[in-house]
Amino acid sequence: MQSRQFSLEFRLCAFWSTCTGTQPGPPNVVSSLFVPIDGDMNEPGTTNMVHLSGEVHVVTHVTFSDTGVPSVGIWANLVHVTGTSSVTGITYLGVGAQNVSWVGANPGPPTVPEQDFSFVLISVELSPGPPETPPSPILPVFLRNFVFGAEDTNQGQLQSVETGFSQ
Repeated sequence: MQSRQFSLEFRLCAFWSTCTGTQPGPPNVVSSLFVPIDGDMNEPGTTNMVHLSGEVHVVTHVTFSDTGVPSVGIWANLVHVTGTSSVTGITYLGVGAQNVSWVGANPGPPTVPEQDFSFVLISVELSPGPPETPPSPILPVFLRNFVFGAEDTNQGQLQSVETGFSQ
């Protein structure tokens, strides 16, 4: 008798879970893009302009809650970002990596707002010792207009993003 009761309880529990359980959101999605970046920045400590160019490696990890609300981890690092001052001849490198997290308010594809990052600008002027850090070494970079896939086949996959130097 106890065996029958357990069997009935088990079947009812399985039926109840099937009928009332929530549907999981789309699978976790990891994307990786190399996005070109170029623009003019003030040479540290001067009013001279330096044109910097290179790439930003952007990695996103999108997860969805059971109700379909997205959460996005964003990692960005500079790749081969360099520039030489036409006035002083000093070459600079943009270096660094940062990450941020963003959580959506509604179900559906992520709608990530503009994200600001602060990287470092270093001089590679030939002198003994480690590279010198200029007087104002912060290199502000923005990422905006994130476009994520919305179809069943690419939902949550990063399709494109714009990058640039903030002034």
